[in-house]
Amino acid sequence: MNFGTPNEPPPHFNPTSALLPIRRGRVIFFLLLAIGAVLLLAALAYSQEPPARLVLHVGWDGADYRRVGQMLAGGELPNLASLGNFQQLEIVEVTVTKPSWATELSGLPWNVHGTRDNKHYRAIPAGWTLFEQLSTYGIPSAYVAGKCGPPSHNNMCSGRDANGNPYPFLRVKDAVVYFVANAALSKQQITNRCLDAVASVGGVGYVFCHYQWPDETGHVLGGDSAEYGQDLRALDAELGVLLSQLPVGAVLLLT
Repeated sequence: MNFGTPNEPPPHFNPTSALLPIRRGRVIFFLLLAIGAVLLLAALAYSQEPPARLVLHVGWDGADYRRVGQMLAGGELPNLASLGNFQQLEIVEVTVTKPSWATELSGLPWNVHGTRDNKHYRAIPAGWTLFEQLSTYGIPSAYVAGKCGPPSHNNMCSGRDANGNPYPFLRVKDAVVYFVANAALSKQQITNRCLDAVASVGGVGYVFCHYQWPDETGHVLGGDSAEYGQDLRALDAELGVLLSQLPVGAVLLLT
């Protein structure tokens, strides 16, 4: 993972231009994830068979596949290891926060959702986020994220920036039953908010919980630093807390 300054968008990029062709190979997994999650939860919502299901989606921002793999092999991330399948996926051309999460939470590539990097962005097209899709079925969802406000960037905010420009997740706040976006929260506080979000949706729903680590540390000290490894171990401990308190029948996805 490159923790340097994101490249400027290519010459053909224009946030107000017509939609560009979709590069299917790069986003097919997340398109299937988005569609699959909506259809699965919609089916469960209309099912008469208990128990209802909950999907908890945990995001570790800037978690490098190589470093995580090394630590898994060394037995340093036992809770992550307990989840089983660990796969590397290419999701967008530039691995920076705004376009990566916009793609993952909508199933759209950057040249459709319009966010090329952290400085060049627009709102995800109306109705395309997982949260909006689920709301059309009456299925509750929740959003918990860091990287909104100081001391971090506003990469995961909902609404509009100081200049009135819409963030990628413009409409998310209005589509969920529980919303927290605050970069000042600690890892433990994000976990607590995540558990509050789980409770808020009840037995059926989708909860997204975003941790801004280890990305912040990676940018300052690098992905091979001891501090970066400490972040991953701390996140694994928080994952253990989540796993211990999830209701029976819940599904946990970590990306």
